[in-house]
Amino acid sequence: SVDLVHENYDLAVKYGRPETGELIVRRLGLVRRILVAAPAFLAAAGPVDTLDRLKVVPLVATPNVLSPRDELALSHAGRSIELPVRPVLRTNSPEVLLATLLAGHAAGPVQRHLVGDELADGRLVHILPDYEVKPAEAFLAYPSVRFMRPAVRAFADHLVAALRRVEGIDIGC
Repeated sequence: SVDLVHENYDLAVKYGRPETGELIVRRLGLVRRILVAAPAFLAAAGPVDTLDRLKVVPLVATPNVLSPRDELALSHAGRSIELPVRPVLRTNSPEVLLATLLAGHAAGPVQRHLVGDELADGRLVHILPDYEVKPAEAFLAYPSVRFMRPAVRAFADHLVAALRRVEGIDIGC
């Protein structure tokens, strides 16, 4: 984790509320996650069309998506579900996550905005579309409003406007 104050950063986008009293925090909204798999994975492992199937297939995920007991938080028709899953890889790297999914080694939850092209051209398939993976809250964090340079303030305003146009990011909810 980057220390904005001591490492002299002007601002950062953070997932999950920053827990320091030294920062000003502006909630951006929710970053939606969906379950995906490559067609090659589905051809080898079989369809993942039920929660029982999702429980047993290899899964790749970021550590903050899974509980310490390897459960995936889902919702369906307003009901919350903590589904035990079989993670084979945990990574904080979106590049590693996507490469693993695209190579057909596992299924997994991924931020919707990261896989638009892959879904559009069929390299990844949205599985269990009736189930929503628990979204991440996104925040802008910065050391001080009082000392914020005009260029940083303008960038922050531009960023919020740009994020409103990204599919899978729900600003202000």
